[in-house]
Amino acid sequence: MAQGPFSGIAGALTGVFGGSVQVSFIAGDTREIEAIFRNSPTRVDTPGGVQILTSEPTLRAHLSDAILLTEGDLIDPDDGFSYRFLSYEKPESPADDPLVWCIIEVAE
Repeated sequence: MAQGPFSGIAGALTGVFGGSVQVSFIAGDTREIEAIFRNSPTRVDTPGGVQILTSEPTLRAHLSDAILLTEGDLIDPDDGFSYRFLSYEKPESPADDPLVWCIIEVAE
């Protein structure tokens, strides 16, 4: 894995731009993770390198947390709504602690 000047950047980003969100696992446990949650128009880079504007809820989490999530787990960012975890995108970053995009939807 990558070492060097970018080590620890993801942790700093979630500390500055994110906060704690509660995860309720299908198995019944709950846990707080540090993540960046947004539910307002957000610019997102596509795999082709093009930026698009999305109004879908977005969650960026550390890979070490995302790999623990399974489809159907509930995310509560304390905004009055719960979101269902669907999947995450594999990281393109070679860093030891990359942030990954988690695909979520409003839980009904």
